[in-house]
Amino acid sequence: MSVKNNTVQVTNTVEQQISQDNSNLLFGLDITSNTTYLNQSNEETDKTRQISAGSYPSFNIDIIDSNYMGLGASTLVSGTSKLLKNCFLSNLSFISSSNGKSIIVDNSTCKLQNCIFIKEPQDKVPFIELIGSAKLILLGCKFIGGPSSGLLILNTGLIADVQAIGCINDTSLSYGNVTLIGSF
Repeated sequence: MSVKNNTVQVTNTVEQQISQDNSNLLFGLDITSNTTYLNQSNEETDKTRQISAGSYPSFNIDIIDSNYMGLGASTLVSGTSKLLKNCFLSNLSFISSSNGKSIIVDNSTCKLQNCIFIKEPQDKVPFIELIGSAKLILLGCKFIGGPSSGLLILNTGLIADVQAIGCINDTSLSYGNVTLIGSF
């Protein structure tokens, strides 16, 4: 750092140090930066991800009892994420790709809390699909956009396999084969 004409000039070295300090701070708080890929490896023992604001690609959860928690409504996930093991997701915004589902729950039991699901009008497939013996609890989630007809959730199982509690449907779609409790 140098002072010239009463102006502080920051050199690249200081900028790099500040960037490194910020990265270290996020690491110390156990917060995932927006450059981190969200998939897990089978060797991991820490099943919790605290995800900072930013845009992320879709991910697969294949470690049982994983927890993914966004740190703000601007934690955006694009594409189709696959929930292959029991998990808990909170405070994430899912933006589906063209004619793609936001989430596929495959033979697992999952809870999604305070999540937002966004679709473009031309997307003709449901926001969420359940496969096999999958079960899902949606708590305080919101659905936005999508086509003029169809389903929010494709559940070919029992109506009790999907519980939507305190959710908001800002689309023209029906929830589908879902038990609604205080959801509109």
